[in-house]
Amino acid sequence: NKYALTITDRKSAEKWQQAPRLVVSGNYGLISEGPNKSGEIISDLVPGAVLKKLSQNDYEARVELPCGDTGYVDNHLLIEESVLQQVSAAPERITALACRFRGIPYLWGGTSTKGFDCSGFVQTVFRLHNIWLPRNASQMARVGEEVSMSRGFRDLKPADLLFFGKTLQRITHVAIYLGEQQFIHAEGIVKVNSLLPGTPRYNAYRHETLLKVMRVLG
Repeated sequence: NKYALTITDRKSAEKWQQAPRLVVSGNYGLISEGPNKSGEIISDLVPGAVLKKLSQNDYEARVELPCGDTGYVDNHLLIEESVLQQVSAAPERITALACRFRGIPYLWGGTSTKGFDCSGFVQTVFRLHNIWLPRNASQMARVGEEVSMSRGFRDLKPADLLFFGKTLQRITHVAIYLGEQQFIHAEGIVKVNSLLPGTPRYNAYRHETLLKVMRVLG
């Protein structure tokens, strides 16, 4: 797709990287051609999208896309990139953002709020806290410090990553631990399930296939 990529030279790329930039933090948004949502819609926006800031008032920002198109975006959807880089990746922030995405449909290969697969969901949540994880679950399972499950779930902490599959050599699913034996993951939709038998959200299949827990946060 010729519209999916913008070809540029090194000088232009460096200029883009050095410009003041805004990052989309809202679940979903639109860029309009004119101010105050006037004119045509130029593009939609998903969390993590980076835009060059051209100007900004109390209500909206005029921005530029990497392809050179310009338009206007509501301020409540945006955060300064420099501010985002200072956001603490605390467990409660990770789990709160993950829960904000509840209900988003599953999409194989999806990495945005238009649709997530299991690893795309986890990757996006952590990326918005300046932690860059590999793309698929089997690769993610090699990142961080392994948490022992010799005492069941007692040593797990919120924001730990849970890995599932038939064998350690074939990990096929990943989720974010919320605490109290609950976890959030993309399976059909982004939803919360439990590893505690007898609870309403208990997921027996995931309980039986849980293989490994990794802690990415220090």
